[in-house]
Amino acid sequence: LFQNLPDVHPLIAAFQPSALCLQETNLKNNKNIPNLKNYKGYFKNRQNQGRASGGVCIFASLMSEHENIPLNTILEAIAIKISSNNSQKICLCNLYAPDSANLTLTDLENLIKQLPHPFILLGDFNSRNTLWGFNYTDRRGRTIEKLLENDSIVLLNDGGSIDWSVQTSYNSNDHWPITLKLLKSQPTEKPTPKWLLRNPNWSAFSNTIENLLTTKQFDILLQTNLPTDIDNIVETFSNIITQAAESTIGKSQPSFIKKKVPGGMKLMKQQSKTTKLH
Repeated sequence: LFQNLPDVHPLIAAFQPSALCLQETNLKNNKNIPNLKNYKGYFKNRQNQGRASGGVCIFASLMSEHENIPLNTILEAIAIKISSNNSQKICLCNLYAPDSANLTLTDLENLIKQLPHPFILLGDFNSRNTLWGFNYTDRRGRTIEKLLENDSIVLLNDGGSIDWSVQTSYNSNDHWPITLKLLKSQPTEKPTPKWLLRNPNWSAFSNTIENLLTTKQFDILLQTNLPTDIDNIVETFSNIITQAAESTIGKSQPSFIKKKVPGGMKLMKQQSKTTKLH
């Protein structure tokens, strides 16, 4: 972190972020920590290490109200609650998950349960998934994907640049900064509900399909030989599957709202040049 501070100062001057979230700070203890003018630092450093490694920190602007959120987790994570420009309080959680660590769905869900809503979870996850631009999905990427499905979390890195952007002009080290902009006003678009696949009743699902096939006389429909009936057969069967899923599995009803228009509080983190999202 000390050697990268010269890169941080021009970023602050250019964007005046409300908070900066940094990973791999490589600080050995809490005694010798860097200071940023007009910012308060929150740190989580590795303890009992022979050399400085890992670690995360959040620098929060003194122009905003903020406070630490205690976390009970084995993950390298730190969280604060901070007020945005429109005085809305939001939780920021910064996480570093090195490749050598065992990042489990249970640990991530335990972390999220401790975060007050609304929250933004960001960091260096060292995970790959086609959802955020990779051409393959690894084991950790599947874990993050399950987290998104189970907890109705919106993935910001969807390939667009409405809410976030990568500052590629700041390239003096192996990471690029990412800027996030939060809303000043309340958005209106709700995300699409997701199927509740954590504990589905597959037996009830199968029985419902069988009953619907009988009720709709699907076997008689299959006996037709007219090519024009193919579309009708596919549509009828698809409707049966959907109807069975809705009655036995159900969908989530998320209460959060996805952001559409940028503005308000600005956040910053760093992103690896070699991958699209960690």
